[in-house]
Amino acid sequence: MLVRTGQSQTVPNNITLSKYETNLLPATPGQRRKPTRKQQKNRGRNRGQKNEDPGIYCYTCFADFERVPLTVFNPVTYIYNNPCYNPALNYTLTDNEYLTKCSSTTKYCMVDVTRLNRVLISVDRRCGQSTCRKTCLSRGYGVIRETCTFCCGGRINEDHPDYDEEINSVYKCPNEPH
Repeated sequence: MLVRTGQSQTVPNNITLSKYETNLLPATPGQRRKPTRKQQKNRGRNRGQKNEDPGIYCYTCFADFERVPLTVFNPVTYIYNNPCYNPALNYTLTDNEYLTKCSSTTKYCMVDVTRLNRVLISVDRRCGQSTCRKTCLSRGYGVIRETCTFCCGGRINEDHPDYDEEINSVYKCPNEPH
């Protein structure tokens, strides 16, 4: 049994604790412990409220079309029906499988489209950075491999303050032909 006496406290075996050591012991029923400096500092902040910048959502996936299976009858349809290449085909499936919340510093989604001699071979979607620049890099001699990076504003959901159901229900990234 603990006995409390003013500035110090006596514990079993008649050991006397200082004021500091007393604060380390659990509080007795009905007694409230003094808040720590960190608790005092955070008092009054808007806890439990929504974050001011909810961030954006981007699709994160990679589709490789360089080796299309021989069982595919029509490669164009095979590519078009891939949810990473064409998220608009089935938003429910695509959102469940590939939609990722990016960090609060992310302002753009990035899409890398790679072509080999002008034939699409891969699509890579991911969260970008705070800045983004559309670029195309070509390399190779005779067999030209070109990778173009596209920047998109991202897909926002109902929690975002700028959400408009008519505008944001359809998401296309990149917005231009690729």
